[in-house]
Amino acid sequence: MINKDEYYMENSPDQKTKNRIWKNIEKNIKPERRSLFDFRLFPGFYYGMAASVILFFTCYGIYSFGKSVLYEMKPEELKLNTAYTTAIREFEKVVPAAVSAGNYYQKDLLGSKMEQLNQIESAILELKRETYNNDLTPLKQLHLRQLYVTKLKILLEIIEQGEVTL
Repeated sequence: MINKDEYYMENSPDQKTKNRIWKNIEKNIKPERRSLFDFRLFPGFYYGMAASVILFFTCYGIYSFGKSVLYEMKPEELKLNTAYTTAIREFEKVVPAAVSAGNYYQKDLLGSKMEQLNQIESAILELKRETYNNDLTPLKQLHLRQLYVTKLKILLEIIEQGEVTL
């Protein structure tokens, strides 16, 4: 170890200058504190993270664009059928709550409504099997929409009698 007092000759700097010199030396000798987010240490990691975020948003954009293009390519009749099917599915989710909370004094009325729903559903399935979603003749599409409307009306009657708010 070097003794500070023996290091300087007779023309040595004053004590204040010595302290300043040694502080600068100590500051330059100490290793730098490394932080986790220091970009200079792992540039490849951060470039990879940025690339993965960009890739994710690019893939999501392509997916949503493709989905919208495919939807726009569908004929209007199929879009309308999809809308009816979605509406019926949402109403069917509410029906069990309406039945359990409902004021059905006549269980026969509820039974007949459920029987009507089953008959309409079987007619819808039979018509869909006939058309395979490819037969877009106006008469069959009109008949299918009438079945959808009838089913929606019956579901709405069940919900209204059950006094359940949507």
